[in-house]
Amino acid sequence: MKKRSSVGSATTALTSVLSRRVDEVGAMRVMTVSAHWVSGLALLVCLVGMGRTALMDVDEGDDPGLPYETQDGPPSNPLEGVALTVSWDGTAGEATEWPVCEPGGSYSRPHKVYCDRYFTCQNGQPYLGQCLDGYGFVLFKGCKLLHQVTCEKGKRLQAPKGRGVCERLFGIYPDPKNCNRFYKCDNGTAVPDSCPRSLIFDNNKKVCRRPTDEEIFQCERPTEASTLMVPLQPADSMKPVLFKCPIHNILEFGDHSRHPYPGNCHFFIMCLRDGTMKVGSCEPTTAYNPVTSNCDSISKVPNCT
Repeated sequence: MKKRSSVGSATTALTSVLSRRVDEVGAMRVMTVSAHWVSGLALLVCLVGMGRTALMDVDEGDDPGLPYETQDGPPSNPLEGVALTVSWDGTAGEATEWPVCEPGGSYSRPHKVYCDRYFTCQNGQPYLGQCLDGYGFVLFKGCKLLHQVTCEKGKRLQAPKGRGVCERLFGIYPDPKNCNRFYKCDNGTAVPDSCPRSLIFDNNKKVCRRPTDEEIFQCERPTEASTLMVPLQPADSMKPVLFKCPIHNILEFGDHSRHPYPGNCHFFIMCLRDGTMKVGSCEPTTAYNPVTSNCDSISKVPNCT
């Protein structure tokens, strides 16, 4: 009767075998090797980072590195959002209800408990797959970003591995200090981006859209440090007579919006949250640029001297 050999020795032996076969496989790159027992007779080894698994028969006294056969993981483009972490060890974690696979062919099935796990049936044999953190499984489409996945109520996800503004390693997340900006997280690295002017980032739909009246009032956006805002004194005498702040005013700079000062490109008008107005001035040799809503070089502001 077959007996279990050491998982560690089998894993070490398999790693050695794989190292000898790198030239044969080509792009094979082993990042992590983990081993799991199958019914006490065989060892299923997961090669994370290359989307392949190796199934080995292990006999007492046999060479634990041979024989083995490799089977491709689930198809992807290429392995987008997929970390094939196959486990057949029913005693090592949660109980898993394995699907009954039809003989022949290759196809996938969703997991009944987790939205980011799935099964792949290959030649009648089931394999358990795990999407990367921030991805979920969509039937016929593979692993997609979570906002593109309908995760039924009660189903679970793997524990988040992100930090900072990136709640998970992959995904799109809002800037907590600026409703116009957001971050695209790529393996834990946050890449900043922003919506077009006058739009806000909708974190639920992951799109840029026009804000509601309540959001206009609540939205705060930081002031650009490159702009010097100094109310002219006395402020009352500088209030423009022919200018009125918009009724539905979007506070693009936290507590105010900015508008061109009629007749003078070196000044600009600030419409405050409480409905009042102030006048700001640009630094010498600069002028207010209505395109960027900031002070800019005079040469970049049309019709300004």
